[in-house]
Amino acid sequence: MLTHPAPRSTPAGHPFGTAVIITSTIGDQVSVALAGEVDATNADRLRTTLFTHIDEGRTEVILDISALTFIDCAGVTAVRKAAAYAKAAGGSLRLCGEPHPAVHRILQLTRMAASATG
Repeated sequence: MLTHPAPRSTPAGHPFGTAVIITSTIGDQVSVALAGEVDATNADRLRTTLFTHIDEGRTEVILDISALTFIDCAGVTAVRKAAAYAKAAGGSLRLCGEPHPAVHRILQLTRMAASATG
């Protein structure tokens, strides 16, 4: 079994859960829909959610970013680490949905736009 680090605590004064994470599963596939913002205050929650699904055998991950309005470097790192984790488990992580312009720009700058499908 692969191992992953435990999530860090949220800094004092920051709301935990600005992003809404909704999941659905079918066999070895999990679809995760994000809404709102993923940033340093909640990126560990996203990473933990994705890693848990992968640990439970759902190694084909579809990340719907169509309702995501913002993502920072912590969020990008969480997605990249989950993609590598899924690949190590024999699966993959794909982005889907038409991203918000600000999210699309970050995906372009980080060269993740190619993994997004409309």
